[in-house]
Amino acid sequence: MQLPEIAIRRPVFATVLSLLVLLIGAVSFTKLPVREYPKIDEPVVTVTVRYAGASAEVVESQVAKPLEDSIAGIDAVDVITSISRAEQAQITVRFRLEKDADAAAAEVRDRTSRVRNKLPQAIDEPVIAKVEADAFPVIWLAFSSDTHSELQLNELINRIVKPRLQTVTGAADVRIFGERKYAMRVWLDPDRLAAYKLTTQDAEEAREIAAQLSRLNEERRSIEMAVQEAAEAQVERQSNRSVVVLAGKGWHPGVIGIVAGRLKEKTGKPTLVIALDDDDAGYGKGSGRSISGVDLGAAIIGARELGYLVAGGGHAMAAGLTVAPDRLDDFAQWLDDRLAGDVGRAQGAQSLLLDLAVAPRGLQPELVELLESAGPYGMGWPGPRVAVGPVRVVKADVVGADHLRLIVRGEDGASFKAMAFRAAQSDMGQTLLHGHTGRKLWLAGRARIDDWGSRRAAELHVDDAAWAD
Repeated sequence: MQLPEIAIRRPVFATVLSLLVLLIGAVSFTKLPVREYPKIDEPVVTVTVRYAGASAEVVESQVAKPLEDSIAGIDAVDVITSISRAEQAQITVRFRLEKDADAAAAEVRDRTSRVRNKLPQAIDEPVIAKVEADAFPVIWLAFSSDTHSELQLNELINRIVKPRLQTVTGAADVRIFGERKYAMRVWLDPDRLAAYKLTTQDAEEAREIAAQLSRLNEERRSIEMAVQEAAEAQVERQSNRSVVVLAGKGWHPGVIGIVAGRLKEKTGKPTLVIALDDDDAGYGKGSGRSISGVDLGAAIIGARELGYLVAGGGHAMAAGLTVAPDRLDDFAQWLDDRLAGDVGRAQGAQSLLLDLAVAPRGLQPELVELLESAGPYGMGWPGPRVAVGPVRVVKADVVGADHLRLIVRGEDGASFKAMAFRAAQSDMGQTLLHGHTGRKLWLAGRARIDDWGSRRAAELHVDDAAWAD
C-alpha cells in the first residue's frame, strides 16, 4: 500500500513517474523492429535471357520452352511461370519452403547450363538471380564528368566500376540506369536489296512475317506428314507392281510432289501420288517421281493421248497429271504394263555413282569446305557423293519422326556422326538399327558441316550403305 499512499500524498511525484514511464515506452517503441510477417527468404529463382531481334513467339519456342522443360525436373519445384516478350524471356521458379534458396539457385544454374547448346547461339548468356524477401536497392551512385563524354563515361562504368561493385560482399546485383551505348548508322543499297527480295521498311514487321512463315512451315510439315503416312499405308498393297500409284481423298495437292519423291526413294520404284477431290465428280491432281532409266514423262503423255488422263505431261524424272476418279484403276494398270520392262532393267542396272572415297579420319570440316567451294550444286550439277569406310556402328537411334542417327568408328580410330533422313523404317535403316552386329560397312552420302554446339565437325548424310566384308 506504500506506492498508492505516496501517489496520493505526493501527486507531483506520481505525475512525473507516469510521464517517465510513457517517455521510456515512446522511445522504445521507435527503436523496436516491426514486421508484419517474419523474415523468410522464400526460395524463388529467376532466369532472364535476352535474344536480340527475336519476336515473342520465337523467344517462347526457342528459348523459354527448352529452359522450362529442363528446369521442371528439379526436385521441390512448386510453380514455374514465364514471360516471353520481344527479345527477352523471363522464367520465375518458385520452390517449396523447405528448399534451401542457395541450393535451388545452384540447381537452376546447372539445369540451364545443360541446355545451353540447344538454345540459339545469338542469345546473351542467361542471368540467374535468387530473389530475396526484402530485396531492394540499398545504394544509388550518380556519375558525371567534365572531361569525358556520356559514351566514354558509360564505358568506364561498365569496364571498371561495375565489376568492382559486383565483388563487394553482400552485393546481389549491380545495374546501370540511363546507360548510353554506341549506335551505328547503315546505308543500304536498294538495288542489292531488291535483287535479294528484301525490304527495310519495318524490322518488327519483318519479324512478324518471319514468325508467320515459321508457323506456316510447321503447318505444311504436319500436312505433309499426314499425307505421307496415309500414302505409306497403301504401299504394302502394291508390292507386286512396278509403278506405285497412290490416291486419297483430302490430300493436299501442295505436298504430293514431295511425298512422291520420298516414297520413290523408299520403294526404289516410280511413284505417283494423286490427291482426289472429296466430291466423286471432281478430278484428281497427281504428281510423280521416277527412277533413273525410266521415262515417266513420256508414259504420262502416252496415257493422256490414249484417254486415260484428262491432262498430263512432264520429263523423264518427274510428271504431273489430272485424272478422272473412274479412270484411275485403268490408268494405274496401263502404266504398270507400260513401264514394267523399263523398271526391271533400271533396277537390274541400278548403281550409286561416287565422287570420292575417304578413310574415316579424312572426313574433316576442311574437306567439306573444299567440296562446297565447287558449288553451287543443283539438278544439273549434283553435290559430290562421298564414300567413307570401313566403319562399325557404335550407336544407332531414331530421332524426330523417321530420321536415323549413327555414331560410327573406323579402323583408324576416328569416329563421326552420320544421319539418314526419313530412313528409319526402310530396309537400310532397320539393318543399321538392329542388324549390323559389329560388321564393317561403307557409308555413301553427302558430307556436311555440323556446327551445332561449340565445336564444328564433319558429318555424313547417308544415301546408301554396303557391307565391307
